[in-house]
Amino acid sequence: MTAAEEDNSSINEENLARDLGIAVIADNRRVVYISLRLRNMPGVIHKVSSIFTRYNVNILNGFHYASPFNKIGEWSFFADITGVDISNLIDELRNMEEVIEVKYVEPRYGRAVFDILHFPLYIHGIRAITFDINMFTTTLEGLKKDLGDAGKVFLFRMGIEGGKLCYESIKRLYGASGIEPFQIALAIIQGFGWGKVIKYKIDRENLEGYLRIGNLFECIPVKGLKKKPNSFYFKGLMQGFLCKAFNAQIHVKETKCVAKNDPYCEFRFKRAYFKP
Repeated sequence: MTAAEEDNSSINEENLARDLGIAVIADNRRVVYISLRLRNMPGVIHKVSSIFTRYNVNILNGFHYASPFNKIGEWSFFADITGVDISNLIDELRNMEEVIEVKYVEPRYGRAVFDILHFPLYIHGIRAITFDINMFTTTLEGLKKDLGDAGKVFLFRMGIEGGKLCYESIKRLYGASGIEPFQIALAIIQGFGWGKVIKYKIDRENLEGYLRIGNLFECIPVKGLKKKPNSFYFKGLMQGFLCKAFNAQIHVKETKCVAKNDPYCEFRFKRAYFKP
């Protein structure tokens, strides 16, 4: 790797939107949520899924998870069981040698069935929470409206502390070094749904560069409604992260922003000679 690092190949791939799938509205259909604990070995999901095929069950959406180091995995999903005797299906699953436990939930709240079996939410062993983007942005905009510049500073400082913590977490979880923590952070940003990474460049000799990101969660809900760049939390997050990564004082400035109708948000950074 050279001093100037630039990468567009993997980040700019076409992406599919992802729904966490915590509920399904089941108009005129019988939909349930099924959770299976299975032995973690090759061919188990194929064997179990054949049972659902035989019962004409349509698996809708869900997740499966198994660590390569654990003997037990999980497969959980919403399934359309219209016309199916679920008691026979569940009995047959429970009698399989590969199946350790079976749980299921039927609709309880009007016409929707929810995943109420899983809590709390974790990402790589770290507890996580999710927010509706409009609810979160309304909170941020409310702080800026009620507190003025103090609200902007508050969000910026929150971001700085979060960025420092993010860097330390990435180093600990992934054993990353050099430019890798920054690259991992970009993948996490996109994986978390914070924004679509478009392009970045890092000059490690001069400690400067930029990041371009589309649909940034902090700015996209107010697209075209601002006259100045709108990001304070993410800008602070990036600054705190880079200060830790470079072990130097780094200043981050948002130079383009979708909130003022730019095509993306652009953050430029460089070495600073003052405490951020």
